[in-house]
Amino acid sequence: MKLSVVLSTHAAAFQAVAFKGDFEANVARIAGWGYDGVELAVRDPKLVNAGELERVVAANGMVVPAIGTGQAWGEEGLSFTSDDETVRAAAVERISSHVPLAAHLDAIVILGLIRGITPEGQTHERSMEYLVEAIRACASAADGTSVRFALEPMNRYETDLVHTASQGLELIDRVGADNFGL
Repeated sequence: MKLSVVLSTHAAAFQAVAFKGDFEANVARIAGWGYDGVELAVRDPKLVNAGELERVVAANGMVVPAIGTGQAWGEEGLSFTSDDETVRAAAVERISSHVPLAAHLDAIVILGLIRGITPEGQTHERSMEYLVEAIRACASAADGTSVRFALEPMNRYETDLVHTASQGLELIDRVGADNFGL
């Protein structure tokens, strides 16, 4: 079994990140503790140099199994289920922009907090419709690549959308994309 820990590529106010700050020093520290990889928390792939990330990680004998996307929600409020169409579109665009980085690093893209919450005045079913549409669009953006999307389990304090394994499997079936889920 290989073990990884979350590491942000940049400083972040987002609390769910395990390590943030000096990227190179953190990678060396994590490798020294015996981890095999780092799940990179990347708010915006346009702000990172894929080659440099790969160099630092490889120089420490590690891999990047996954890219976390929660900072886009935590730092910017981007959400697949926003009642604002421009916010939803920006969220899809942001996640789609992770595809080249994920392909370069041979990593999966994690969809967790980016799914958002049901805004006041919007039905849960409408939020689920927006969620399905957004994931389909992101999955389509990765067509022709090896990039896969994984649904991150979230608890009821973080979102009202998809908490249980059965709900996750329902969403995977509803989205119907080969590169999302199992």
